[in-house]
Amino acid sequence: MSSAVTAFHRLRDTIGRVCPIPVRPRMVGFLLISGTTFTIDLLLITLLRDLAGFPVWAAFGLGYACAQSLNFLLNKTLNFDAGDRPVGPELVRYVVVVAINYVGVIVGLGVLLVHLGLLDQVARVLVAFVEVVFLYRAMRFVVFRDRGRKRIS
Repeated sequence: MSSAVTAFHRLRDTIGRVCPIPVRPRMVGFLLISGTTFTIDLLLITLLRDLAGFPVWAAFGLGYACAQSLNFLLNKTLNFDAGDRPVGPELVRYVVVVAINYVGVIVGLGVLLVHLGLLDQVARVLVAFVEVVFLYRAMRFVVFRDRGRKRIS
């Protein structure tokens, strides 16, 4: 195990121990990585829109694609201990999960909540909570599943 992976495991385990509610180490790791990649997504959108003059659809699409790509790589290598397994099957499953998340959770649920009368921003925040639960479970049990090893978290 590399020193980066060891340091990440130490950080997520420490946060999990001091957290006032019980949280699985991989969930802590997932939240750390997702928070980081979401911040990168926002930064890319800002750079692409404000500095490069990209249209909003292109900036959002590129930001999301870059953030999700980084999210996959970091979760594979740091959080789900899948760095030594072939990328192909996991990447295919991840692309399907991200597509379902985008169409069903972000757009589908988001539009429904706005249609029911919530403000756009309130709807997006609520959708983010659903998104976190969906993506974590999908990554743990579908994308990075490993039937050959005992699951710890």
